Amino acid sequence: MSRKLRFIWIDDNPKRKSSANTLQDRLGVTVEFRNAYNQDLLSLLHSITEQEEPDLILMDHWFTEADSHPFVGSTAAEHLRETWPECLIVCVTAAGPEKVGSHKSDLYELVIEIEKISNYDKILISIAQSFRTLRKKPPETTKQLIKYLRAPKDDYQSLEAVIPDAIKISYGDKGCLLFISKWVRNTLMKRPGFLYDRLWAATLLGIQEKSFHRVEHLFDKAKYSGIFAHEGEGFWWQSKLRSILSFLIRNDLVKSDKVLLPWEMGRLLHNITPKDHSKCYLSNEAFPETVAYIDETATKRAPMRLRYTVRHPRFEDALFFEEIRMMKGRA
Repeated sequence: MSRKLRFIWIDDNPKRKSSANTLQDRLGVTVEFRNAYNQDLLSLLHSITEQEEPDLILMDHWFTEADSHPFVGSTAAEHLRETWPECLIVCVTAAGPEKVGSHKSDLYELVIEIEKISNYDKILISIAQSFRTLRKKPPETTKQLIKYLRAPKDDYQSLEAVIPDAIKISYGDKGCLLFISKWVRNTLMKRPGFLYDRLWAATLLGIQEKSFHRVEHLFDKAKYSGIFAHEGEGFWWQSKLRSILSFLIRNDLVKSDKVLLPWEMGRLLHNITPKDHSKCYLSNEAFPETVAYIDETATKRAPMRLRYTVRHPRFEDALFFEEIRMMKGRA
């Protein structure tokens, strides 16, 4: 049996010890609280790195009450990584991610507002467990990394082409796992193409997102189960979704005498009725072919007919990934 996950929480607010204890009870992990209040932070960090590296460190960003003020968490993160190059560090702050800044936030795996930390329970466990898996046997080649993704064989060649050179040239080097983590979580799992989230998967099938649960079981073999997967956020391999649909057609589980597009096939699945069918957000027409943002803020998305969308100016095109689009105006 593997040992329990061990986290360290570093904060200059003694009241956060209660939050650390709550997190420990909620996640079933060990959370050691290190109080930086009126402490020399460098000495505290040194005492921490003299011990065994934890699975994850949670840390405040603004150490205003530490004796070594001014001192920020990103500087502390750099100090910790001098000893532990692949240390998994999550920023827990009352300020909010936008106050941390993009440059400094790059030193963290996540930036979480303290009031919302319970929303990240499954993500924290997923990241810590995935790092533990990768540390036991770090990938030495791109093919080994793809196996950790548990990708369909049909996607192997395309994945080899899009995995960043920064990863390919650093296999075996300290820090490679951090590159892998950020690419998998922030590109592969965030940008539609290889993986579809629930809204994209439903739109591919021609149904509403809220109706996807009716047929979700048919696509269990398409669900992403590789590193950094977690129960709270589902992703499905696009290629596998399509192949399962084709299988259903070929085996007469879905009756049709003509060649169908995926969104036409999906509407023939059992338990799907016309009330479940998706419609274009802008025109209310049937068969929206894509998912697009409502505007340039890139916050809200909806199914849309392709002709009512344009390329989103904030996103560059990426090989083998979907073009990110937004609504262009009223019909």
